[in-house]
Amino acid sequence: MATLQNFDAEIARTKQVVQDMRTKIDQSGAVLDKLATADKKIGDANFDIENARIEDVLKQQKVMEGNIA
Repeated sequence: MATLQNFDAEIARTKQVVQDMRTKIDQSGAVLDKLATADKKIGDANFDIENARIEDVLKQQKVMEGNIA
């Protein structure tokens, strides 16, 4: 009987771990979607340089240099 209780407790812990991992995966997906959207803007003719991050400005500069060459 004790073994069955241990098994049930292990199942409950495993379910919690799986739920935690799903939450983390969902959060990671949201961050990746946000990054993908930001990357689409780089190279766009209407790039908002005044409100951009420095990394984005440098990427935009490289895209522009590539277009000129």
